[in-house]
Amino acid sequence: MLRVHITTILFAMALMVGCGGNNPFDRSQDPLKDYPSFKTDSPEQTAPPVEPESEPREVQQFLEDTYKVTVKGKLADEPFVFTRGEAKSYEIEVRNLVPDTVFAYEIVGNIDGSDSANSNCNENLPCLELIDVQGDLLKYELKWTPSATFELDSPDFSGRIEMSFEYKDGTSETAMDLHDLVVSSREFAVAVQYSDEPAYIQGATRFDSDRSEFNEADGNVNVDIRIVDPNASSARRPQIQYVGSMTSVDYHAIGFLNPAMTAPELRDGVWVQRYQLNLAGLAAAYRAQNPGATGSFTAGFSLSALSTATGLTSPQVWERTFVVNLSEGAE
Repeated sequence: MLRVHITTILFAMALMVGCGGNNPFDRSQDPLKDYPSFKTDSPEQTAPPVEPESEPREVQQFLEDTYKVTVKGKLADEPFVFTRGEAKSYEIEVRNLVPDTVFAYEIVGNIDGSDSANSNCNENLPCLELIDVQGDLLKYELKWTPSATFELDSPDFSGRIEMSFEYKDGTSETAMDLHDLVVSSREFAVAVQYSDEPAYIQGATRFDSDRSEFNEADGNVNVDIRIVDPNASSARRPQIQYVGSMTSVDYHAIGFLNPAMTAPELRDGVWVQRYQLNLAGLAAAYRAQNPGATGSFTAGFSLSALSTATGLTSPQVWERTFVVNLSEGAE
């Protein structure tokens, strides 16, 4: 033990002698204070700049899908929008991302969720048709003409269609496994909207000319009013609305034109609402205002159509003027 201590002390003393009696472990002194030229002549050492790489490094790409779908004229988060009774199409590009794959794409089911084969596309199901093949890029056309009487629960119907991506003969087993591992179908939102065409009155029996003539003795006359409403359905049928008084006639007949049906019926694509024109009551009311009246007088009414589907009234007013011949001797 004594030998160890002596050796340690002697080693420390030797270091101090070699350093001119200074403690070599003392860091409070500047070791270069006696060598000013060394401090000024030595250039500052800086790290060399890092040159940017001329070519980007390869980055491993992780496959999130076995295909990429692009729809022209539509944002990714927007639905396919169709209008009732109007034809419309979208161009869809599908690119295979897996080598050695041959996929078949088709619409599965229709927008109300029921099953239907792609070959049976109709007014309830969009059609998907292959229009071009360019290597691994397939181009399809999604087209549809929804029925003009397509039932909508709200002014804009939203549904979904499912596009199935199935591999065909010629696809490698590795590609099949990867395809099944990722996804084999994708849903797309579909919206069906009402037409912006307003409802309007097309005409009426006994009033297809601008001026008609009746006799007081005719009593009640049936008048079938025809209404065109591109947005109507059996659940939302159009209605007739009365429009103000007519100053160009002797008597306004609106109070004597009464509906004979609870709701219009669809006939050959046109809605028909039957009314009855009470000529006897109209003549009696005219005589009450014009005692002793004889001969004839003019009457008329003005109507418009209301679409209960959209809640909009037609800007077109349908007016008709007619002549009523009074019966002789009647009071």
